[in-house]
Amino acid sequence: MTSPTRDRSGGGRYSSTYLASFDPSKEYEPSLAVLRAIADLTGTSIEELPCIDDAVDSDALNALFSASGTEDFTGSLTFRCCGFDVTATSDGDLTLSSRDRDSSRERRRGD
Repeated sequence: MTSPTRDRSGGGRYSSTYLASFDPSKEYEPSLAVLRAIADLTGTSIEELPCIDDAVDSDALNALFSASGTEDFTGSLTFRCCGFDVTATSDGDLTLSSRDRDSSRERRRGD
């Protein structure tokens, strides 16, 4: 996992992007890689996170991006999970993006 990149965007928000990966050529569940990345980013254990099936069909995700999945598939899948926009690619890349409120701007609006 790399350090986040922070980009100033409109509307008083910051966007943070985090990168992680999984090896699609090995018997490894990509859905577990997503949960591990979110757990690392949030400082939470995997067991404390909501079920990934609340966000995406984990069996379909695993079938698309695992060694036993469709060999000819190239592409990506993006879904929202635990406050992150998650993009998984057939190359094994995971991109997790979050949007954080600019608290000083929110505070000024409340004054």
